[in-house]
Amino acid sequence: MRYLLDSGIIIALQRVGHLGALSNISTKLPLLIVEEAYDEVVEPRSGKYVTESKQAQSTLDGCATTVTIDPTGEAAVRLSAFRSRKSKGTVAGLGEAASIAWAFDQNDCVFVTQDVAATFLALDELGGRVITFFGFLRVAVDAGGLDVAAARAIGEATPTAQGVQRAPPSWWSSWVGDR
Repeated sequence: MRYLLDSGIIIALQRVGHLGALSNISTKLPLLIVEEAYDEVVEPRSGKYVTESKQAQSTLDGCATTVTIDPTGEAAVRLSAFRSRKSKGTVAGLGEAASIAWAFDQNDCVFVTQDVAATFLALDELGGRVITFFGFLRVAVDAGGLDVAAARAIGEATPTAQGVQRAPPSWWSSWVGDR
């Protein structure tokens, strides 16, 4: 399987001080990112996060393959349809929508996100080929791309990290404790 990263996964790892984990993970798991999500991470808005965006670009350029939606293809049509949805709370952002649109025809691809709207859209569109942040960490550990100590540190940092603030799932403590 290949793992298509949402920008939120990269930002979360960066904010908990473990962006470099992606380099290790990529030695065992093929990592992808769609161009729209890549741009969200590496192009700072309003002059903010310049240092962080440069770090993210350097890391991503070294460990993830950037994929592009063909503007004349079916993925572009799907992306347009996803972006036109008006329901509040169910509209995935550009990077997430582009990821799901691209992954639709990629049966060997799992979308990795922590965005709620994107998760629901991906569940509907990708037939279950979606995994959340902590599930991805678990897959990375099981594949040998991330050691348990790093996964534990990431899990401990996420509840209080600015812009992340995700509590680990109920299985997390026993899982990292069993390793």
